[in-house]
Amino acid sequence: MAMYTFYLCSLGGGSSSFESFDLGSDADAPARALKMLAEHPSCAYVAVWSGDRPVLEHHRDAVIFQAPNRPAVIAAPQHLS
Repeated sequence: MAMYTFYLCSLGGGSSSFESFDLGSDADAPARALKMLAEHPSCAYVAVWSGDRPVLEHHRDAVIFQAPNRPAVIAAPQHLS
């Protein structure tokens, strides 16, 4: 398990708060970020970090995965339900 920090961000990129969770891997982060977006309707996106490593940004209309030293990968939109 590793500690992941989820930052609730505004459109301008500022973070009003954060929550930390122990997750099994990076693969668990998108579902948790989607849940946080559903719980915080004023949040534009969730930025996820593991220590000093960016994991992903989950925007309301897309998921951006950022692996270290690699270009960002944008996934298909997901809808809140």
